[in-house]
Amino acid sequence: MGLEARQREALRINQRYLTEIVEALGFCPWAKTVRDGEGLARKVLFGATIDESLADLTAALIEEISLEQDTAIGLLIFPELKSTNADFRRFVSSMEQRHAEQHARDAIPMAMASFHPEAVADTTSPARLVPFVRRSPDPTIQLVRRNAMDKVRQSKNEGSVFVDTLEAFLPLLGNRPKPSVSDGIAKTNLRTVNRVGVPEIEKIIADIQADRDSAYAAAHQER
Repeated sequence: MGLEARQREALRINQRYLTEIVEALGFCPWAKTVRDGEGLARKVLFGATIDESLADLTAALIEEISLEQDTAIGLLIFPELKSTNADFRRFVSSMEQRHAEQHARDAIPMAMASFHPEAVADTTSPARLVPFVRRSPDPTIQLVRRNAMDKVRQSKNEGSVFVDTLEAFLPLLGNRPKPSVSDGIAKTNLRTVNRVGVPEIEKIIADIQADRDSAYAAAHQER
């Protein structure tokens, strides 16, 4: 399977996660209105290990997306990466630092969050549930434009689609613009998980993961 086909499969698997988990459960309502080419940019990066080459490519793509003013949200998907959740979080932190060094302190374009397939459902508190909400089929860096978040903070129009979608996105970044916003959404997600049930959600995740493993195994055999 060629590079284009492998990219297509990675995007297909990611779309299943966005549609069947994020959208269906209302974890992040921005996903219903922000799509590819309409505020969302998705990029697939290949590489099995976190090394200098992958870091350079990732940093370059982050800067590229930061220049796309119409892009509010970016997803960098790593379908081949063999990395623990902890190692990937450190990688994302290093990308945040590298991105910050390229810009003035008060003009850093993008905020970042790490999403990873390794996460257990801890329902003891809304904050502890966040890693489970971020349980994507592949390691993924999620970017959000900071000035979009600033508009959310400053907006008084609580009924606008823009505020509804971006406010819902902030807790997934671990961002704390307003306790009433971030804590409220996190509590809503916890209520959703408790209502639907962890086993039911994990069943959907397992089906996506099985699809992922089968598709990627086929891609590996055809390379």
